[in-house]
Amino acid sequence: MGVVTVGNPVAPTFNGRGIVEVNRLCIRGDLHPMLRWNCCSKLYGHAASEAERRGFKRIITYTRIDEDGASLRGAGWICEGAAGGRGWHSPLRAQSNRNAWIGKQRWSRTLSPKPAAGALLQPSAQPADAWFTIPEKAGCVLAV
Repeated sequence: MGVVTVGNPVAPTFNGRGIVEVNRLCIRGDLHPMLRWNCCSKLYGHAASEAERRGFKRIITYTRIDEDGASLRGAGWICEGAAGGRGWHSPLRAQSNRNAWIGKQRWSRTLSPKPAAGALLQPSAQPADAWFTIPEKAGCVLAV
């Protein structure tokens, strides 16, 4: 029915802090509308559940400012407000920007990771966020 990709946050300030980001979500457009109903909310919910199971503290994503975010609200996500918007070009990569800059909204869901069964609850010698780090370019894909 659809697919969701989850990986490292695009914003460097969120990396290494126990946060993952939904980078893409896509559902099939060739199915009957009744089969697609609620699919986005289910994928967002599955992504959050899997992130929580893997020990992450928070999951985020972004929508355009003109999107209402009904699927995210349906999956228990909260809108944090405007997060800015920018074009694809930069001083290092000069390209024409044919599209207007579109503002973005950041959405998040706070997770409650649980220790693995039988794990001892002792202080670790590693920094608190060290075990939350995802290798660069890593991610998981959930399909429904």
